[in-house]
Amino acid sequence: MGNIRSSIVFSFAEKYLSLVLSLVGTMVLSRLLTPSDTGVYSLAAVWAGIAQVFRDLGVSQYIIQEKELTRDKIRAVYSVSFATSWSLALIIMLSAVPAARFYGEPRLFDVLSVLAFNFAIIPFGSVTMAYMSRELKFRDISIINLFSSLVSLAVSVGLALAGYGVMSLAWATPAATLTTVIVLVFFRPRGLPWLPGVKELRQVLHFVGFAGGASIVDEIGVAAPDIIIGKQLGMHSVGIYSKALGTVRLFHRTVTNAINPIILPYFSDTLRRQQDLKPVLIKASLYTTVLAWPFFLSLAALAYPVIVVLLGDQWLEAVPVARVMCIAYICHFGGFFLFRHILLANGMAKAVAGIITLSTLLQVVGIFAASFFGLLYVAIVVATVNVINLFSSLRAMKAVLAYSPLELLLNNRKSALVALATAAGATVAGLLAQFGWLPPLPSLMLGGVLGGCGWLASVFAVNHPVTAEVAMVRQKLLARLGRT
Repeated sequence: MGNIRSSIVFSFAEKYLSLVLSLVGTMVLSRLLTPSDTGVYSLAAVWAGIAQVFRDLGVSQYIIQEKELTRDKIRAVYSVSFATSWSLALIIMLSAVPAARFYGEPRLFDVLSVLAFNFAIIPFGSVTMAYMSRELKFRDISIINLFSSLVSLAVSVGLALAGYGVMSLAWATPAATLTTVIVLVFFRPRGLPWLPGVKELRQVLHFVGFAGGASIVDEIGVAAPDIIIGKQLGMHSVGIYSKALGTVRLFHRTVTNAINPIILPYFSDTLRRQQDLKPVLIKASLYTTVLAWPFFLSLAALAYPVIVVLLGDQWLEAVPVARVMCIAYICHFGGFFLFRHILLANGMAKAVAGIITLSTLLQVVGIFAASFFGLLYVAIVVATVNVINLFSSLRAMKAVLAYSPLELLLNNRKSALVALATAAGATVAGLLAQFGWLPPLPSLMLGGVLGGCGWLASVFAVNHPVTAEVAMVRQKLLARLGRT
């Protein structure tokens, strides 16, 4: 447990520093770039995101979960990674002109061309990073990611100030990737092969066929709103949807991005040590929901002041969309966020692929129909599909760990109470801002204070298991203060 705590501490430290840098960049860029600029980049990033999943094809997951990882298997992973990355770089480059013509947006060609270059350099670092995750070297990974975040911020803001518009976002991506590759030289584990090979290629491809397929379908579901909105409603609407989603995904920047790289390696390591995963899942679920559910309920209440303070008045159309998206993420973190890693750790990539395929089909069809009525209806479809996805994943978990929907509710009832207590104070502050009785920034600060106090008081009032972690942090802080 000490090892996982140490990993989480390093990961959180890096993610919070990266969050600060990201928020600074967001606040600056939102005022330098137009919704149309943001929409063009978001659409290009969506296409690149789908290609990114094709590039990875589950090879990172294979490295992390494989029980007997040999040099030949690592060489085979290199072969898959280089072959897919360079092929996709060429495909993206060739598709840039048709994509720009389809959307009637010439800037899309320039952005896709830069992102194609990024794909050509990704495999030089991706396999090494996956191997470091398997070995739980999260301190080193955190340092590498922090350097990349610094370079990305400097490039994007610098180019935006110089008047490069949407290209300031595009060039920040390969700049960050190059930084990762360069810094990795100083952290690369000894004995890790440098050259690709084909000896164990068949076994690698057997796993990545399902795991990669699931990830591809999942990414299509994520990309569907931007792709459909861009064609049906235009780049302005893509920009609004992107900022609404980006605001809701603040939780990913603050929490998920810190723990997500640790979950699959930890679950896989637990299975390799032949330990029962169900108690681990229950504890991980409690710790996740006590953070996620209060956050999203409070953000729904504070969406207006949050968007005004972070992005400015030109993004107010994103407020109702962000509120509905909060419901989607409450469902996501109630189940599939952890269940997916449990299934993959058990080698059940096929089950994951089935769940994701169903939800993606529903989402694509639903979003296309909803796009005729507006962005808010698109968000409602996304939230509805997440509810369906929760029940689909619960069905799979019942077969693997005998984990039922009733257990999910009972195990997380204390987290639900904490969420309600936290959101109560945030709701008061949000209403004060919404009706103009308090300016956005003071109301946001008030909501943060009331919500934070409500969270802290309620976790102790209901005796939530996270209180043990809170008490431990308090003791360490007091001990350090005592020494000073």
